Amino acid sequence: MRGYNSFCLDWREVCDGKVDCWPKPVDELDCHELEQNECGSGEYRCRNGQCIPEDNVADDLVAPDCLDWTDEVLQLDELDYNNICHNGYPSLGCYDAIHAHWTQVKRTHLYCYGEDSCRSKYTQMFHRNVLERAANLHINDDCWATMICLFYALSQIPL
Repeated sequence: MRGYNSFCLDWREVCDGKVDCWPKPVDELDCHELEQNECGSGEYRCRNGQCIPEDNVADDLVAPDCLDWTDEVLQLDELDYNNICHNGYPSLGCYDAIHAHWTQVKRTHLYCYGEDSCRSKYTQMFHRNVLERAANLHINDDCWATMICLFYALSQIPL
């Protein structure tokens, strides 16, 4: 939560050295514990520190065990990346995990050169995966139009 208005933080904003929540800086508390996490024998440590059984690594791309998908992205090739990230998968998997993997490992998909570039890419994927009409067929046209208007109106208010 940021300030007095309820607002969800992106996971990259937690333990990043910048206080986003006030008057209580809960987003920066106990961050040292994330770095101290060690997995036991027969376990795989996800990039986010989560431990999963080694047998679950690279076993099911559609149902990753790591919350950040790092147990599955290493098996992707370029075709998989394009099929998954441009065909309706949620932005968490595509941007936060898979996109980061291709940016760091393949070097042929360097879309993200810094925080501003990352935010821009994140926003594009958010718009495509959450705000597009095709992603909201379960609500009527008036509801969808209202959601779009509210989103854009609120995005113009500085936090």
